[in-house]
This record gives sequence, structure tokens and C-alpha cells, in this order.
Amino acid sequence: MFRNTKETPKVEAPAPARPQGRNTPSGSQETTQVATGAGLSGKVHTTGNLVVNGRIEGSIRADGDVQVGASGVVEAEVEGRNVTVAGRVKGRIYAEGKVVLLSGSHVEGDIHAQSLKIEDSVFFQGGCVMGESARREKEVDAPLPKSVEDVKAA
Repeated sequence: MFRNTKETPKVEAPAPARPQGRNTPSGSQETTQVATGAGLSGKVHTTGNLVVNGRIEGSIRADGDVQVGASGVVEAEVEGRNVTVAGRVKGRIYAEGKVVLLSGSHVEGDIHAQSLKIEDSVFFQGGCVMGESARREKEVDAPLPKSVEDVKAA
């Protein structure tokens, strides 16, 4: 008759928040981040966007946009849909769309893009190929096979 059972009220946990940058029906892409103090060496490839606030040496290929933050240091060939630089890049930059060099950025290397925006107080040493010829120039720059075996392996 007098049961001493405590019923704990059932509380539903809130649905986990959707992480920013996840693929959504609207077509946005995941974002990979290299944090300040982190360093990578080698080939970096992501199917989404890439934000670099640390250091990368080697090559970068992103199917999405590439952003090099103010603390980012990149010594690599950079390839992405659009590329924005606030930090330092030493190497060629290839963009399907535009390249933006923000104030205070430092870029040493050629840029191939449909358009280029350079803000005040930017260090840029290199050449620039813009427009449709930028895409063709990228194909021309592709390394040739070193030997007959390389051709057979491909």
C-alpha cells in the first residue's frame, strides 16, 4: 500500500548539436582545421574546406575552400576552390575561383586563379595567371612521368 519507490522523472537529453561544417542538404562542406601550434608534413587532401592556423609542409589539395589564418604558415603547393591567405605561404597557389591576399599576409610563389584580390600591406613575390588560361596553365604544370615504368603504373 505504501510503496517507497522514487520515480525519477524521465528527462530526454537534448539532441546533439550538429557540428559546424557537416554536410547538409544546402551543400555546405566539412571543414578540417590545423590548429595553432599543430604541424603537418606531407600530402594533405580533404574533400571539404581547410583552415590552417598551424604549419603545413608538402602539398595541400582541398575540394572546398582553403584559408590560411594569420598564424598559419604553409610551405606547400596549395590547391582549392577559393584560397584566402592572412598568414604566410611559400609555394604555388591554384584556385578554381578566386585568391584573396588579406592585409599583412606574405606570399612567395605563383598564383593561378580566375580572379585575385590583394589588400593593402601585403607582401607578394611571384607571378600571376588569371582567367581561363589559369586552368590550362595548371594542366601544363603537371609533372611528367619520370620513366616508362611510371607510365605503366598509371
